[in-house]
Amino acid sequence: MSSTDPKTQALARTYAEAIFGLAEERKQGDALVEEMAGVEALLAQDAVFSAYLTDPEVDAKHRAGVIEKSFRGRLTDLLTDALLVINAKGRMNLLPSIFSSFREAHERAREVAEVEVITAVVLTEELRGALTAAAGAYAGRAVRLVETIDPELLGGLVLRVGDVKLDTSLSRHLARLHDLMFEHGERAIHGESEKRFIEGALM
Repeated sequence: MSSTDPKTQALARTYAEAIFGLAEERKQGDALVEEMAGVEALLAQDAVFSAYLTDPEVDAKHRAGVIEKSFRGRLTDLLTDALLVINAKGRMNLLPSIFSSFREAHERAREVAEVEVITAVVLTEELRGALTAAAGAYAGRAVRLVETIDPELLGGLVLRVGDVKLDTSLSRHLARLHDLMFEHGERAIHGESEKRFIEGALM
């Protein structure tokens, strides 16, 4: 979460859990996770807009109009209305923590395991999807990848599957993925298809 202050975390969780409860009732929980990620991406790309939305000194009524104009029709009404409530309560500075807490609530409800992936290079979409599928299949539950780049791995990869127990079978498969990741770095030079690499990893 964005803040380590216990009171801030507790308040953010209160908002997040209320929004999540409504989202689940309307069967929009998955949609809101994606929409929140989109908002986070927008704020990361536009520092001026991000500062405007989260600055506690900005006039709440003026910001409400901007929220309506910027998000109504682009986001679900639930998330747009939630942003308006958060703004009206003067809590827009908690937005990153609220989004983070919402994601945590969503993952608990879906029994999603967080999987840290450390690779030497940025993953392609194809490889990212394959790793997600492989880790999920071996862990027996849905997973979310948290990616870190470490060039010193020299083409390899490391997977850390949170609290999911790594039994002998899973460890062996992860070792195979590590080896194939290294091979892939060499094969890519010669233009070999990633599809064949993925198929080998899942055998």
